[in-house]
Amino acid sequence: MTKFGAIDVGSNAVRLGVFAEEPAGKIIALQTERASIRLGKDVFQDGVVQRETIERLIVAFEGFQKSFEDHKVDAMRAVGTSALRDAKNREDVVEQVFRATGLRIEIISGDEEAALIYRAIGSQVDLGGHRAILVEIGGGSIELSIVEDGNIILSDCLAMGTVRLLQLLEEGRTTPRMFQRLVREYARTISSNLAFDLKSMPFEFCVGTGGNIEELHSLKQRMLGGF
Repeated sequence: MTKFGAIDVGSNAVRLGVFAEEPAGKIIALQTERASIRLGKDVFQDGVVQRETIERLIVAFEGFQKSFEDHKVDAMRAVGTSALRDAKNREDVVEQVFRATGLRIEIISGDEEAALIYRAIGSQVDLGGHRAILVEIGGGSIELSIVEDGNIILSDCLAMGTVRLLQLLEEGRTTPRMFQRLVREYARTISSNLAFDLKSMPFEFCVGTGGNIEELHSLKQRMLGGF
C-alpha cells in the first residue's frame, strides 16, 4: 500500500492530508487536519508574512512532519498558493520552514493550481463529453476553468478571494448596505478582466470546490434545508 502526504498552504488556513492507495487503485484518507493560520490577513494588508505567523506555520509543519513519519509516507508535497505568491518575503518563509522541519514549500502558479483542481475533480466527476466550469473559491483567489470533453480549454486566476476581499473592504468600516454595494462593484471590476467571456461559452454544469463553497452549502442547509 502506497502512502503519500499533502500540505496546502492557503490564504485562510493550512491543511494536511495523508492518504493511501490500495492495490485496487482506491485512495483512502488516513488523516486530515486543518490549522487556522491566516497568511492572507498579513499579506493582503502589509505585503509580508509577519514573524508571529511564520512561527505558527513552523509549529504546524513540525506536527505535519511527525504525521508523515508516523504514517511512513512514501512521498509528500507541500504547496503554497495565493498568499505566498504575493508575499514579498516568500523566499524567507519557505527557507525558515525548511530549516526547521526539512519540508520544502513549493509556491505554485495560478495555472498549476487550476490544473491540480481539475485533476482532483476529474477523479470524482465524469467530465468527458461535457462542457463544464470549475470554480475554486479560496481565501486569496478564485480559480476558474472551462473544461470541454475532459480537457481544460481556458482558465483564469482572479485576485478575489474571501480573505483578500475582506481585508480590502473592512478597513473602511462600511455599513452593511455599503459593504454589499462595494462587493458588487469589486466583483464587476474583477470579472471584466476575465480571460474569457462566459456568456459566449455556455456550459452544462458547474463544479465548485474549496472551504468557502462548503460553507455556503452548510449555510444553505441551515437556512433552507434539503440538499
